[in-house]
Amino acid sequence: MPPATTSPGQAHWLCVQCPRGVLHKPVPYGDPPNISALLQDWSALIQGAGPNRDSVAFLATKHALVSGSWVASVHRAMIDEAWAVVCRATLSGQLGVFSRCSTRSLSSEHHMIHVTTWSFLDVMDVHRVRQQLQSLGFNEALTYRPDIYNYLGVYPENRWGLQVALFTV
Repeated sequence: MPPATTSPGQAHWLCVQCPRGVLHKPVPYGDPPNISALLQDWSALIQGAGPNRDSVAFLATKHALVSGSWVASVHRAMIDEAWAVVCRATLSGQLGVFSRCSTRSLSSEHHMIHVTTWSFLDVMDVHRVRQQLQSLGFNEALTYRPDIYNYLGVYPENRWGLQVALFTV
C-alpha cells in the first residue's frame, strides 16, 4: 500500500518488521512489557524526586521498553519512494528492527517515517542506523527519541523539562 494514497480509514500506519534471521545483530525477544506496572513506577517517580534521563533509562530497562525511533518528516510528493527505500532496507537488515510510516492526512502535506532500533541505550547501533538513513538519502532533519516516552505521555516542552529527542541531526 503506498502511503500517499492510503487513507487513515484503511490504516493509520504502514509497518514492516525486519525478519529475525537478517537482523544486524541478535536481539533478545522477551515477554511483552507490563504497561500497568510501568505507569505505577512512573507515578511514584514523578511524585518523588522527579524524572531525569537516568531514571527514565532505569524504568525502560526494568520494564523492557528500551526501543527508540529515528523520525523523519517526508513530503507527500516523495513519501512513496522514501517508504519503499525504508522497507527494502528494513527487510534486508540494514536499519532497525521495525519501521512504520503514517498514511495520508488531510491536514498535513507531510508523512512521518519511524525507524525503530532495539535499544536507545545502544548508542553505537542508534548512530549506525542514523548513518544508514543518511546514506539512503534521508538528509533532512532526523530526530531520535526513546519509545518509552509515548507510553509515559512525555512530549516536547513537558513539565519535567525532559529533553524528548536524544539526538537530532
